[in-house]
Parts: sequence; structure tokens; C-alpha cells
Amino acid sequence: MLRKLAELTSDEAGAQRVAWTDVWQRARAFLREQLRGLPVTIRTDAAGNQWARLPDGGGGVVIIGSHLDSVPDGGWLDGAENHAVSASHTTPLDVTPPSESPSALLRQPVWRHRS
Repeated sequence: MLRKLAELTSDEAGAQRVAWTDVWQRARAFLREQLRGLPVTIRTDAAGNQWARLPDGGGGVVIIGSHLDSVPDGGWLDGAENHAVSASHTTPLDVTPPSESPSALLRQPVWRHRS
């Protein structure tokens, strides 16, 4: 996932996911696509933050996330590694039998930066 994100949003100088640019929007769309097919609902709040949420299991809440944007010419992992971690752990965290509820609710925000 991280290498594909770098291919989509970087050039020879580094990551180009500067907030509010077309490349940044492409990165956000890529993350939404990676989450499709997982047992999550995806929404964007009034502030522009993206959230991926497992069904409520009635237990605690685990929030894993980060900014997805980068500084111009940033490192290829700038802001992205936490999203790969949370997307890759969404399914393994939800391993309870269908008759039981997960013990914790996973939420994955994609914070937006101020302009």
C-alpha cells in the first residue's frame, strides 16, 4: 500500500501530497479505495477529516491515524505509515465470531491540515 501511494503521489524529488492540491486529493481517494471491501464505514466530517469505522462493538475505542499530506519533496512515508498500519489491522482486529461483538471499536481518521 505504501509503495503504491508513493507511486501515485511522488516524483523524483519526493512526496508531493501538499494539502489541498490535486495530488493530496488523489492520496485521499487512494486511501478510501484501500478501505473498500473492509468491514468499515467511511465518512468525512465537517472539518474535512476522513474516518473509517468498524461496527460498534460496545467496548472501547481505538483511534489510529495521521495526516496524509506531506511537505513538498517530503519523504515517501511522510504522514502515511499510520494509515497503512490501521488499514492492515482493521480486519485482524475484528476476528470475533459473528455471534459476538468486537471488544473495541477501531476508528481511523485522516486529519486535514489548516490551509
